[in-house]
Amino acid sequence: MPAAADPSAPLHDEEIALLLAPLQRFSHLALAVSGGADSTALMLAATRWRDLIPDPPRLTVLTVDHALRPQSREEVQLVRKRAEALGLPCRILHRKGPRPRSGLQQAAREARYALLGAWCRDHDAALVTAHHLEDQAETFLMRLARGSGVDGLAAMADETFLEGWNIPLLRPFLGITRARLLATVRAAGLDWIEDPSNADAAYERVRMRELLPVLEQAGITPRDIGLSCHRLRRATEALQRWSAEFLSTHLVCHAEHGWGEVALQPLLELPKEIRLRVLAALIRTFGHPRRLRLAALERLDEWCMHGISRTRVLGGARLARRTHVLVVGREPGRLHAETRLDPDREGALWDGRFLVRVSSPHPSLVIQALDTIELPSTFPARPADVPAFVWRTLPVILGADDHRPLACPAAGWHAPHASSLEAETIFRNCNGISG
Repeated sequence: MPAAADPSAPLHDEEIALLLAPLQRFSHLALAVSGGADSTALMLAATRWRDLIPDPPRLTVLTVDHALRPQSREEVQLVRKRAEALGLPCRILHRKGPRPRSGLQQAAREARYALLGAWCRDHDAALVTAHHLEDQAETFLMRLARGSGVDGLAAMADETFLEGWNIPLLRPFLGITRARLLATVRAAGLDWIEDPSNADAAYERVRMRELLPVLEQAGITPRDIGLSCHRLRRATEALQRWSAEFLSTHLVCHAEHGWGEVALQPLLELPKEIRLRVLAALIRTFGHPRRLRLAALERLDEWCMHGISRTRVLGGARLARRTHVLVVGREPGRLHAETRLDPDREGALWDGRFLVRVSSPHPSLVIQALDTIELPSTFPARPADVPAFVWRTLPVILGADDHRPLACPAAGWHAPHASSLEAETIFRNCNGISG
């Protein structure tokens, strides 16, 4: 973490160059700017950095109109005006749909990152946010209140990937206080937008923000908390590497059918913290989780060690304990995903697991699980070495109009009347886990 500086001093050129230097390896950076003080400081710093270095990355400002407050349209226009005054292109992204009835901040956050992630994916950009030292401390306290483990208490990483998107997420200001970002904006002669929800104690983050001065009186500063987060992040990285090395040695991934097996005894001999990470990685790879709660993983671990039943399900995955291996695949019972493949598209990602490609000209198609259709008489029998529950979760290509089965490439089957359909399915997750 950067050394403490004058809390009232704006960011200076040498500091900006140092903070943003790791971002230079990206060709396109999208700056998430709400118009608040923090993100306005990010926009100012990025503009100054662009002028300081040779061959800077392309910069684009992204701002989201949530349409949750009457002022939102005016606020995003202000962001656009300021960005353009700095010579930065600005794109306004619009949230659509009804106003959430509950969980307003969480819903707004999810909508914001969905829009930002989609834009960055479509424009090959890394996303940069203005999260700062106090944000990090607040996140730590929120997770401490929930009993989080090492990963949760490590809070935010300065470089990671946006959840649910293969988009780099960069946070260059995690070691910088909010006071210095405010000073940077003031030094530029600008003001900023204040979201009234930032002062509403109904929200957990606001309550934690109000707690920080109390902790500081007791000698626990945001910088102290940030330093602990930094050191916990270091421990997290080491633990993650250990679990990845275990999987690279002990995981057998049957990519054709999208399932895996891990040698059971070596798994049970791991330290519990590593075993939990291995189980989480298996579920992320072969299941379809949104979020995995640590308490649920701990219960799954107890089942692995001492459970009587032969199978468990968690996070869209089914785990079956055999004599010598733990078998992991997709849970078939809740698999009702249907993905449409229009004639102008060659491929689609189905269920987050299989990339389905159809290279020949084709009509409108849909992709469903084998378990959801009536099998034709010509469909092959399940191979003895493929678990029955895995077989039921294979993707089948059907006609969009009549839902008549046309092909199941993973099973090596094409309908006689669709022999000219050139299709393949690729399980997309194994490479990320088995190294």
